[in-house]
This record gives sequence, C-alpha cells and structure tokens, in this order.
Amino acid sequence: MSYDLVVIGGGPAGYVGAIRAAQLGKKVACVEMERAGGTCLNWGCIPTKALLKSAELYHQIQRASEFGLKIEGKIGFDFAAVMQRSRGVSDQMAKGIEYLFKAKKVDYFVGKGQVAKDKKVTVTAPDGKTQVLEAKNVLLATGATPRVLPGLEPDGKVILTSREALALKERPESIIILGAGAIGVEFAWFFNTFGTKVTLVEMQSQILPVEDAESAALHSTTVLITRPADDQTLVRFASLYSPECERRMRRARNLFGFGRMTRFGSTRNRILQSTNTISRFY
Repeated sequence: MSYDLVVIGGGPAGYVGAIRAAQLGKKVACVEMERAGGTCLNWGCIPTKALLKSAELYHQIQRASEFGLKIEGKIGFDFAAVMQRSRGVSDQMAKGIEYLFKAKKVDYFVGKGQVAKDKKVTVTAPDGKTQVLEAKNVLLATGATPRVLPGLEPDGKVILTSREALALKERPESIIILGAGAIGVEFAWFFNTFGTKVTLVEMQSQILPVEDAESAALHSTTVLITRPADDQTLVRFASLYSPECERRMRRARNLFGFGRMTRFGSTRNRILQSTNTISRFY
C-alpha cells in the first residue's frame, strides 16, 4: 500500500498530524503500537487528570461544612472504582480518536513501525504478522517511555512506573515517589488525598524544579500536609542524598519514579541503526 504520509506514533503529535494531512487531501496511514492517543491519552495526562478530579471531589466533600452543607454518615471511597473510572475516561477518548481516523479516512494500523530504506515502513502486528507500507513522507512521533533505573526494574507490585501506578487495584499504605516534577507532585497529591503516606524525592533543591522558585514554594505549601490524628506529615519532601531519604526508602511499601526533567524521568524512545536502515520503535 502506498501513502503520501505514514505517521509512526498515534499520540498527540501523531494523530493530529495524520488527521490534518488527511484534511488537506493526502492519503495517510497512522501506526500506533498500542492504542490511539498514545501515552498521553492512555497512560499519562488524561487518566491522571481523571484521578485528580476524583481526589478533588473527595477532598471537597470532606470540607462540605465550610460551604454550609451537611452530609450524614461516614464519607468513604472505593479505590478500585476510582482507578476504573480513570481507565474508562481514557478508553472513551481513545475510541473518539479512532472514530476521527475513520471519518477522515486515515488508515489506522496497530503494531510496531520500523522505517526501512526507500521510505518503506514495516508494521509488525501484535500477532507477529508484518506488512510493508510505502510512503512519500514519514513522520516520526514516537513519544517517550519511563526511564528504568538499574537494579530497580518495575515489577508491578513494589517498584512501579507511572504506568503501573495507573493500573493499581488497591491503595498503597505508603509510597516513595522519585521525581518531584509535575507528574510526581500530581500523584503525590492524589495518593495523599486518599490516605497514603507519601515521600517525594527530588535531586534538585525544590519540588517542581523546572518552575520558578515562587511557584514551587506555593505548591510546597499544598503538598506538605499534616494528618491531624497523629501529627505526622503525610507528604514529605526529601533531598535525594539525605539520611531521611535513605531511611524512608528502606521502609516504603511501594516505590516508583516519574517526571520528565529529573534524573529519574523518562527517556525518548530509542533509534536502532544498521547499515541500510534506520529503525525506530515506540
């Protein structure tokens, strides 16, 4: 099959580029390894915002009396249902992108894309079957994946990346988050709201290290929250090399790291090179 444009990667850059090219009259194909929308929609920005919305509502309900409202009985939550709602939001939006592909006549392939010579793209489907797409132009929009630390490979139980954190069925009692960037702070607030003891670890001197100091200080006041019952800090910020950090890492029930601009963040998906081809996987 021959196309004017083959897009490798169905995330925010890839699917928007594919749809726009189709609107301009080009014959377009989009190759995505997992689900339309990429990491952002399926395992990043969108599901985390759904989790934050649930946490925000739970937090506001607890403050109902401040707004003159009365709620009878104990306020509780179903953590598994909170997580399931987040997955449902992502699934609904992914279906919306797949519908747009169909409406704009963008051919959508699920599989790994590899760029070969002569602008040919080999697509390997999940079942192992391959097909070759010919393209006048190729757009690489392969995104990024969480960076894995040597000796701390994710096991989905104790050591997690943001992806495994978004698939949890049970609320962890305590957790250490490596990386206090935007993603780390979001997860810290989410878990804290539902009662998890959280320690944020960041190698820089402040949380949100790529933001200005004033903004970071403002957010520090929102994540350093004390539990009234025992006067113990639920969310603490620790320097990477402090003795306190080492003690907490030894005691933590769960450990995971994320944040694009910290040492423990994400890495761009690799480019594999050989003599005759340049291959990129995502």
